[in-house]
Amino acid sequence: MDSGKKCLVALLAFLLVARVKTLQKNDTTALRAVADGNGKLLIDFHRLSNTDLSTNLVVSPVSAAAVLAAVSLGARGETKQQIQDALYLPSDDGITKQGFRDIFSLYTSHTNLTLNLAEAMFVETKYRLNEDFVKSVEKYFLADVEPVDFVSAPSNAADVINQWVSNHTNNKIENLFSSDSFDYLTRFVVTNAVYFQGTWKTSFDKSETREQSFYVDSVNFVDMDMMHVTGDFAVSSSSELQANILELQYTDEEVKMLIVLPYDRDGLSSTVQRLTNLDQVSAGTFPQTVQLTLPKFNIETTLDLVETMKQFGIEDVFNDQSDLSGVTSSNRLYLNTFVQKAFIKVTEEGAEAGAATGGMKNR
Repeated sequence: MDSGKKCLVALLAFLLVARVKTLQKNDTTALRAVADGNGKLLIDFHRLSNTDLSTNLVVSPVSAAAVLAAVSLGARGETKQQIQDALYLPSDDGITKQGFRDIFSLYTSHTNLTLNLAEAMFVETKYRLNEDFVKSVEKYFLADVEPVDFVSAPSNAADVINQWVSNHTNNKIENLFSSDSFDYLTRFVVTNAVYFQGTWKTSFDKSETREQSFYVDSVNFVDMDMMHVTGDFAVSSSSELQANILELQYTDEEVKMLIVLPYDRDGLSSTVQRLTNLDQVSAGTFPQTVQLTLPKFNIETTLDLVETMKQFGIEDVFNDQSDLSGVTSSNRLYLNTFVQKAFIKVTEEGAEAGAATGGMKNR
């Protein structure tokens, strides 16, 4: 990573957006437990995507985890255990609740960038949830709990939820649910939205941006706009990961983007397999003057997370074996939809990213 040419021909393995250093300054046992779990979940997502390197992946583990973690507060038995195991959540609900409360608060503590995390539950107007469950989601996930008419006006309910998502992602994510997603059996929907926008501390010169070849492996490449800058960056070389690492700082220096470039153009799969925790990426950097070449890009993905979560070991909450008796005692609920829309946009000025996750529960 000591030259623009090397950055140009190497494969950009993955981007970890908004890795928050303030975790270290505001560390609590609960916060660390939940944050570490999210880091492990991120690695699981990358390993799963490692089987198909022909597509780009943009995913927000914290958004997905926040939805299922809220649900887990009302889950019982094997349903709860599967969610806790897959998301690396503490067995103690008290730690999980406080950890997410700290994360939601942390996401609003930055001044030189925009970093928001929001949660909501939309409940059928005539449906009753257990009061303790609702209070916990409101208190620890800072969730809005709103009544909507899924039975008589399901299309309008979709509009209400999609507008909430749009409002919390700077109008960048729309139509998380289609107008026919809901029907008279829908009882409630849990949604989460995360949005980030930051300006580089060292910006790229627009006049230097030009179309060049970006190699996706040792043979294949695509022509795309490549940005150039020379500056002092925190870098490291990891023999363990067989990759170079560079930190791109934002004007809020407590938040950074981590770029991982395998030594070899075909090294992405190997690097992902070697990755076991995020400390491997963020530790041991040192300042160095670098000629950096980085693609200018905008990636959007829509993910059906049901099958993904099943591969992670969460089964029961998606079928009639689900035990959500802590959510409501009136009848058996299960989650039949779990989707996420996500995007990342990287330009000369900075980066913008967002995600919205929604889980729909039918009786």
